[in-house]
Amino acid sequence: MALREPPALRARLHDYDEGRCRGRLRNLACLTNATISITRCQPEFRYEPEANRHFAARVQEALDLLLVPPRG
Repeated sequence: MALREPPALRARLHDYDEGRCRGRLRNLACLTNATISITRCQPEFRYEPEANRHFAARVQEALDLLLVPPRG
C-alpha cells in the first residue's frame, strides 16, 4: 500500500509550483521586453528577427549590449 499525501498538502505544493512558474515567466517577459527595447535602438536592424539572428550568432556582443551601461 502506497503512502498518499494529504489533499491540503498537495494543494499547497501545487500552488507553490504555480507561483514559481509564474515568477519565472514574469522574469523571462521582462528580459524579453528589455532586449526588444535595446535592439530597437540599434540603427543597423530594421526588424526583430534580423536582430535575433545577429545576436544569436554573437553571444558575447549581445551580453555586452545588455550588461554594459550606455555611454553618454
